[in-house]
Amino acid sequence: STGTDANVSLSSQWRFADKWLAQVSLATATRFPTVGELFQGKFDSVGVFDPKSFDPNLRPEKSQDANFILRHEFEQARVTGSVFYQDVDDYIFSFERLDQGVKRTSFMNIERVRQTGAELIVETYDWLAAGLNVDFNVAYIDDKILKNSLLPASEGKQFPRIPYWRINSQARYQLAQGWRLSGGVRYASRPNTNLD
Repeated sequence: STGTDANVSLSSQWRFADKWLAQVSLATATRFPTVGELFQGKFDSVGVFDPKSFDPNLRPEKSQDANFILRHEFEQARVTGSVFYQDVDDYIFSFERLDQGVKRTSFMNIERVRQTGAELIVETYDWLAAGLNVDFNVAYIDDKILKNSLLPASEGKQFPRIPYWRINSQARYQLAQGWRLSGGVRYASRPNTNLD
C-alpha cells in the first residue's frame, strides 16, 4: 500500500559507570511513496497542468541507520554526544526545475544519499543562578548525494536544504511564580537550495 512505513530497529544501552550511559541503535526503514507523489498532478508557475509533476513508477525509499550516544549526568548539567549514519536508496525528492522559463516541480528518486554527522548537546539546570536553565547544541551534518542518474551534476554535492552546521541555544529564567523569561539564538550555515 502507499503512504505507509516499514521499520526494523534494534537498540541497546549500557550504564557502564555512575552517571554514564552509552546507547547504540541500528535500524532499517522503508518509506513507500504517497498517493500524491504517485498520482497527484500539479500546475506549473504559469497555471498549466504539468503531466510530469507526479510519477506512478516511484520506488520506495530504503534506509539503513546507525546511531551511537554517550551521555554523562553532572550535578546541574547533562552532556550528550552522538554520532550518526544513514544510507538511503531511492530517496524520494521534490525536484524544482526551469523549463523554458517556467518553474516546474516533479517527484523523482535519487538512487543513493548518505548522511553522517555528530551532535553535542549541553543542558544545564540552575547553573549560574537559581531558576536559570540553559540548553545548547551544535551539530555537523554531511549529507551527500552519492548517485543520481537523472542529474549527474548533483553527485558529490550536499543534499538541498541540509546545512553542514546547526547551532542552537536557549535560556529560560523563572522570574517569579507563573512568570518566565526566555530567549534563544539559532544559526545554520548556508545550505544548497537545489540539487545542482
